[in-house]
Amino acid sequence: MPPEATGASSSARAARAAGGHDAVIPRISPAALATLAGALAVNALPHGTAAARGRPFPSPFADPPGRGMSPPAHNAAWSAINAAGAVACGALALRRDDARDLAVPAAAGAAVMAVVVAAWFGPLLRHRP
Repeated sequence: MPPEATGASSSARAARAAGGHDAVIPRISPAALATLAGALAVNALPHGTAAARGRPFPSPFADPPGRGMSPPAHNAAWSAINAAGAVACGALALRRDDARDLAVPAAAGAAVMAVVVAAWFGPLLRHRP
């Protein structure tokens, strides 16, 4: 496909021609990307489930951020942002390494984020109906 058909800017085309796709995207280790993907995927879950249930839930859009309650629409947006980030990081990691090598870092990121989410939201939601 000709470069004009992709819609890529001339600087992006030049960077890819000079050093491939990785010249445009910073070189982050596949393990770090997989860890971030796992963490973002886990963070998407409570926000998405709160939005699906139509319940308010803390989000970065609340006042105060992360402590106040946000409406379901804000949580749906935050869940989608986290899920998209997880997919993007996972896809980049898989382009650079074998999936078998990335399972442990992804699981570690997911486990750490699960503990962080439980520790953060547990006290905030303990007394809510």
